[in-house]
Amino acid sequence: MWVIDKAGKAKPVAKMKELNGPNGLLMVGKDLLVNTFRGDEIFRLDDKGAKLDVTKIPTGGLDGFASLGDSLLVSSWAGKTIYK
Repeated sequence: MWVIDKAGKAKPVAKMKELNGPNGLLMVGKDLLVNTFRGDEIFRLDDKGAKLDVTKIPTGGLDGFASLGDSLLVSSWAGKTIYK
């Protein structure tokens, strides 16, 4: 995962296999939430690239991501569903 800094340069934030194919990204306040296509997790990525607050989802192939009030919605190709 990369970030564009204030000077317009791209720099890596996180480059580890444990990211499991980050696919959906969602900013909630100052938090970057990530879901995984090759895994079955949602997590928060801190500014140093560490995975925090990992939540397992019943199936993988996660894709779309949305915030709805106090809830998160995430779609799953493997589960053919949307989880709340």
